[in-house]
Amino acid sequence: MREEDDNFKIPIVLSYNHHVVKSLILYKYQELGHPGIQSLIVALRENYWILKSRRTIKKIIKTYIICQRFSVKQPEIPEGMLPEDRLKNASIVEVIGVDVAGPLIIKEIKKFWILIITCAVYRDVHLELLMSLSTDNFILALRRFIARRGRPSIIYSDNGTNFIGMDNSLKTINLRRLETSFTPIT
Repeated sequence: MREEDDNFKIPIVLSYNHHVVKSLILYKYQELGHPGIQSLIVALRENYWILKSRRTIKKIIKTYIICQRFSVKQPEIPEGMLPEDRLKNASIVEVIGVDVAGPLIIKEIKKFWILIITCAVYRDVHLELLMSLSTDNFILALRRFIARRGRPSIIYSDNGTNFIGMDNSLKTINLRRLETSFTPIT
């Protein structure tokens, strides 16, 4: 016949709403490495009989901050609607976005920037070298791009000073002849 511990035969009866019971549950929960509710009940019943133990343990574990982080339901984020320009059937560089990376410093302590031009539909990437951030230098780089890849119909950019200068210079010339829309994104 198996000899059982006296605490196992006659466990200590504890009230479910006492603060010592909460501390005992949390201590055992951490000691056992964050087990499930049933495993925690079994471990506690070796020495204690907690009234309404399942409900009490659920309530205490639910408020345990460390486990809350891991049991949080991931929020469902609806997918955003893509702009019409990204969905339409267009040629490879018909809709582009431009931005500038840098400055990069070379050996003679000269600065230069890289103009990044990406196709909004097919994600093609084109890089151009800029020796300064002036509007004229940006226009020359854009002309080199157009000579190699063709003229885009829509150009998106941020509100960089050279892009705003380009937008202002496009407004002063005849837009019917150019047929290009330059849109700084605010």
